[in-house]
Amino acid sequence: MMRRLAAMGLYRGAAITKTSSQPFRGPVSVQVGNTEVALGFGLARRVMVEVPG
Repeated sequence: MMRRLAAMGLYRGAAITKTSSQPFRGPVSVQVGNTEVALGFGLARRVMVEVPG
């Protein structure tokens, strides 16, 4: 899973923005830098985020 996320540009410390999500366990779209990536629900629910504050 970590290699797959890293290939998409998602790695520890990367800043991401959630751009959209679909109802009923649909895909979640996130923006990483200038790239928008769609993650399946199963993979997206395993991604841990920290909100800067």
